[in-house]
Amino acid sequence: MDKRIFVEKKANFGIKSESLVKEMTHNLQLSTLKDLRLIQVYDVFGLAEDLFERAEKHVFSEQVTDNILTEADVLAELDNYIFFAVESLPGQFDQRAASAQEALLLLGSASDVVITTAQLYLLNKDIATTELETVKHYLHRTGRFQI
Repeated sequence: MDKRIFVEKKANFGIKSESLVKEMTHNLQLSTLKDLRLIQVYDVFGLAEDLFERAEKHVFSEQVTDNILTEADVLAELDNYIFFAVESLPGQFDQRAASAQEALLLLGSASDVVITTAQLYLLNKDIATTELETVKHYLHRTGRFQI
């Protein structure tokens, strides 16, 4: 079975997103960046259907700190934000995917399960175009993603 899983930190645990906004508004003097949400996306191929629920709760998310979103939830939110997604280049090592694959083996999955990951960035819709480009270049320069 193939599935896409969306995971976002709960409001009280979104420290990475909050600190990223503070860091960029301070370091880059951005005035229109107000909100940033970071959603981790996992594409899982070939996982047995009976393992998905356990995998979602124990491999792809932490029950206490994360929310698992449905595709409908994410699509509904996209209208309210400017967004872009980032994924590893073909052939580039993806540590998060490799760790998830190893954890799935411990749950009893087959060794041919394939996982890819991406990060979905949602920024406030009224961010200035120039500041959006600045955010992308800053994330690239600081090694948070490849353009």
